[in-house]
Amino acid sequence: MDILEIKGTLRPSVGGRTAKDLRKKGHVPCVVYGGQETLHFEAHEFDFKKLVFTDKVYIVKLDLGSTTIKAIMKEIQFAPLTDKVRHIDFQEVNETKQVLIDIPVKFVGSPVGAQAGGNFVKRRRTLKVKALLNDLPNTIDVEVSHLDIGNMMRIGDIPPTTVKIVEDMALPLCAVTMSRAAMKNAQAAANSK
Repeated sequence: MDILEIKGTLRPSVGGRTAKDLRKKGHVPCVVYGGQETLHFEAHEFDFKKLVFTDKVYIVKLDLGSTTIKAIMKEIQFAPLTDKVRHIDFQEVNETKQVLIDIPVKFVGSPVGAQAGGNFVKRRRTLKVKALLNDLPNTIDVEVSHLDIGNMMRIGDIPPTTVKIVEDMALPLCAVTMSRAAMKNAQAAANSK
């Protein structure tokens, strides 16, 4: 899994007023928990662009001056009107403890049903998985070239990997549905007989 480094500064005081002042200066108040102690820090909002505005998942290496922590982003809050990042929660991770995280699904191949005029519908773009830090992949690759019109893959159809998928295995992952054009062609062919 890719690592992204973010430099931050520990915050001596916390609270709504302090957080508001930080946001006015273009900084984001953050917290990291799950380790020896909970740490409050701040970093400039531009430092989070690569972490927030992407479909990739990163292990974040937080450089807080006197300490360096590996973490994952657990929760993010946006301002309702401006969509600016208001607050981020991180969870400290290490190589000996399993991590619960959402990993993007990468659909590999082009379904034969889509090539025949069907619509390829992606029902899930991420999956919640549990694994050791060193076993986490950048994506969960799912081969879909065998899917024909009317076929569906469920989460349980994914071949075993190094991670444990923590989802309802009966939920749909993707499907190839009949497009309107394909329905019209099928009806026209049936009517011409």
